[in-house]
Amino acid sequence: MIKALIIDDEPKCTSLVKTILEKKCANIKVTGTAQSLDEAYKLITDDAPDLLFLDVEMPYGSGFELLEKFPVHEFEVIFITAYDKFALPAIKADAIDFLLKPFTEKDLIASVKKAEQRITDKRAVKNRTMITEWNTSGKRIALPTADGMVFLNLDEIIRCEAAGSYTEFYLTGGRKELVSKNLSQYEDVLEPFNFYRIHSSHMINIRYVKKYVKGRGGYVIMEDGATIDVSVRKKTDFIENLLR
Repeated sequence: MIKALIIDDEPKCTSLVKTILEKKCANIKVTGTAQSLDEAYKLITDDAPDLLFLDVEMPYGSGFELLEKFPVHEFEVIFITAYDKFALPAIKADAIDFLLKPFTEKDLIASVKKAEQRITDKRAVKNRTMITEWNTSGKRIALPTADGMVFLNLDEIIRCEAAGSYTEFYLTGGRKELVSKNLSQYEDVLEPFNFYRIHSSHMINIRYVKKYVKGRGGYVIMEDGATIDVSVRKKTDFIENLLR
C-alpha cells in the first residue's frame, strides 16, 4: 500500500483527487489532507507518506517552500497547479509529474502509475539492502550503529522508537540498540513482517502486543512492559491489523 497526502488550498481539487484515487487507484491510501504549509508539515512529519499530491501556490507560502523543509526525504511528489510556469522548477525538484488544472481522471491515473513504479522500485532496493535471508525459520535485518553494523533476527525486535534522527530498537532479553537512521527508514521494510507504526514515534512488532486498551486512540501494553499510545488516525487500521 502507498500512503499519500493531498496538499491543496482548494477543497474542490482535494475532493476530486481523493475521489479518483479511491475509485481507480486501489494501491493508494490517502492518509490525510492539508490546506496550508503548517498543516502539511505536521502531516508529513507524523505520517511519513510515500507520495504527495502538492499544489504550488497556497496561502503564506508555496509547495516548493514546503519541500525545502525536507532537504532529505523518502516521499515522491506529483505537483498539481493552475500555472504552467512552475513546470521547470518542478522538474528540478525531481517531481514524478506536473499536472495542470483542470486535469482529467486519465491524467491523474497516468501520474499515479509513474509514482507507483518508482516507489515500488525504491522499496525493492531498500528491502534487498536491509533484509537478508537468515535460515529456514526467518530473516534478519542489518542495522547501522555507531561502531559498525548489528544483525538481528526480526523475531528479536519488540518495538522501535524514534530518537530524533536515530531509532532505538528494543529487543528481547531487555537489550537495546541505537541505530543511526530515522524511524521512517524502517517502516516500509518491516511492515511486511508484522510490524506496525502506531504513532509518529513508535513502531511495534504486533507479535509482542500483550494488551490493547480502548480510548480515543487507545494504547497498547507490550510484552516488555512498555505502554504506547495509538494515534487516533491510525486506530481503526491498527485494530484491523491486530485481528488478522
